[in-house]
Amino acid sequence: MQWGIVMGASLAAAVWDIRAGKIPNRLTLPLTGAALAYTAWEYGLSGLGEAIGACAALALPYVILFLMAGGGAGDAKMMGMVGAWLGWEAALIVLACVAAAGAVLALVKMLAHRQRRTLFRNLWASIYVFVVAVCSGPRGWKLLKGEPREGAAEQSLQVTVPYGVPIFIGVCMGAVVVHVWR
Repeated sequence: MQWGIVMGASLAAAVWDIRAGKIPNRLTLPLTGAALAYTAWEYGLSGLGEAIGACAALALPYVILFLMAGGGAGDAKMMGMVGAWLGWEAALIVLACVAAAGAVLALVKMLAHRQRRTLFRNLWASIYVFVVAVCSGPRGWKLLKGEPREGAAEQSLQVTVPYGVPIFIGVCMGAVVVHVWR
């Protein structure tokens, strides 16, 4: 049942994200609440604790991305919902699959972009700044706060992926991995 709910919700999120550019709270929040209620009813307080922990663990990387890059936080809430329904083991597998699907889709979109050479140069520069900031400790985190950008030229060099799509693909891949593994 949990996999069916998660796959159906992630498909709905993918369609919503493609059409409207966001994953709405009216999809993620009720399903997260239902997951917590279900796990508390079915597995008691230990199940509820696992659901809350998995919810937080899956949402955290996307909350960090939201704080660093901006945009919406619908993907973070969606991943939290996935964690709440699936629990630790399956949720961490799905997290890895979603990250891989997102990376592949972003790479494909960058390769298809007209100004891919500039995009790849910016990507390597961003990775370098990130590594330097992490290795520099708390003072280095100031490097990650970018200056506000202006102009249409900067906008045209941004590659975005509606993240509902990699979430759906990653959930499907995760379901296959978990069910083959067990």
